Amino acid sequence: MKTNLFIFIFSFLLGCLLLTSCKSKQLPGETKETIITKTEIVKDTILTVEKDSSFYSAYIDCVNGKPVLVQSEKQIKDYNSKNPGRNAKAPKSKSGKSLNAPIVNLQDGQLKIDCQIEAQKIFFKWKEVYEKQWEITHKPLPPVEKSLTTYQNVRIWIGNIFIWVAGIAALAFLIRFLISKKLI
Repeated sequence: MKTNLFIFIFSFLLGCLLLTSCKSKQLPGETKETIITKTEIVKDTILTVEKDSSFYSAYIDCVNGKPVLVQSEKQIKDYNSKNPGRNAKAPKSKSGKSLNAPIVNLQDGQLKIDCQIEAQKIFFKWKEVYEKQWEITHKPLPPVEKSLTTYQNVRIWIGNIFIWVAGIAALAFLIRFLISKKLI
């Protein structure tokens, strides 16, 4: 009984040894990679302001040898009575789009007209964003067969010799067992 168990275990181990093989590696599948690049461009510009104007219209009268602006209703009536051919009217002033109406002043025979506007600077700055997108597909390289090294070839030959020796020993053991039991 002991020898039957020994033969069974030896045959099982020999079969396991004969049925082993190398395992091949699974190649990775195709991979896709998406690349997104964003480009930001900052732009600026200066805008020009269109020209603008304002005006003032008034009459000047001479009183006691000195010039005087005709502005009030009484001055207009006096001016029209002294100059019958002329028809003086109230002073007119008009402001522009961004320019204020002129300020007029007549002193000591000097006419001063002041027309002011606030300083204007118009500066624009904006950003433009461009986005580009690429999709890259990575395909695995096909497997390349490499030749075996000398060390690997020696191990293969040693393994083959061992399998043959083990097979012959198992067969001899089996024949000897059968002869001892007188089955052959």
